[in-house]
Amino acid sequence: MNEEGYLYGNKLSNLLILHMIYSLLFITTLASSSYCYIMVATRSNKRQRQSSTTVTRITDFPDTVLSSISSYLTQTSCLKFCLAISQQPDSSTIKAVMTQHYHKWDSIDFNDLKDLFGGSDITDDNLLWVLTCIDAVHNLRSLKLTNCVGITGVGMAPLVGSAVLESIDLSLVGSNKSPTIDPVPPISAEIVVPILESIISTEENELEQVTLPKKWRVEKSDILTNFLRKFGRVLVDREIDCCGCGEICGVTRTRSGAGSSLVCYDTDQNRYGLITFTCSGCNDNYCSSCQDNQYFPFCEVCEKFFCDRCADMNYCSNDNCQSRTSTCSKCVKMESW
Repeated sequence: MNEEGYLYGNKLSNLLILHMIYSLLFITTLASSSYCYIMVATRSNKRQRQSSTTVTRITDFPDTVLSSISSYLTQTSCLKFCLAISQQPDSSTIKAVMTQHYHKWDSIDFNDLKDLFGGSDITDDNLLWVLTCIDAVHNLRSLKLTNCVGITGVGMAPLVGSAVLESIDLSLVGSNKSPTIDPVPPISAEIVVPILESIISTEENELEQVTLPKKWRVEKSDILTNFLRKFGRVLVDREIDCCGCGEICGVTRTRSGAGSSLVCYDTDQNRYGLITFTCSGCNDNYCSSCQDNQYFPFCEVCEKFFCDRCADMNYCSNDNCQSRTSTCSKCVKMESW
């Protein structure tokens, strides 16, 4: 190779570095890699048969260079890059890499990130790493934990005190799926509810939608009931407008007997633990009066409320039927598959 063919460590362009990074990520098993290295050839005399090489860690590059490199990466590729170069998601290196991407991580369904961890089930460690890496407490607005059936919830710690989180789905199941999971998942109300309480206690927080695990709605623990009562008051104080009449959504008992028209915390009700004023399809909010006057049914399969625009309902014609009384059309289609 002639002298012009060598790469000089102090003159590598960002694009050349990026090319090397992609090559490294392709051949490196992320789970077992602690660092990424670049082999850099040094200037040698033409008369010499051998050239010396130096090994440079990517983490040795200035943060400004790493930040520039990351701007060429997609969101998921950026996370792969971070996982390859450091196991410490709050390190200065990771922060430098993620600077260009923080604003993009406003919504996550962890079911979409399984490939990042080799296709295995998401663990609390995985959850903790990603939420810390993306600075979720300041950026994440919507969180879904679809199929994360092995977590206890300790990995959600980075969300403590979030003022930007608007929606969190802890049901652990996908859309139009029954929330009943067998075996019962280990996700713990004692661990997660204090995190949720820290969020609704944060000034000017935005949390409005919380979908709970069916397990918790069956257990009806005191810690959950207290949270639901507090959350209901927070929502009422927020004075959420009704999409039907424009009035403020209040606390009048609904036709369904769901207790509060915003959150059901009555342990004697079968809708305990549900947000009862929001359509699960379009997220429009409806006061109790509009729910009574309009079509706002409840699906017995996915256990969610829908407005008349989002789901046609199918009712059992047998008056003696003791099973499902109503099923949304989307769940009917899912079952037929």
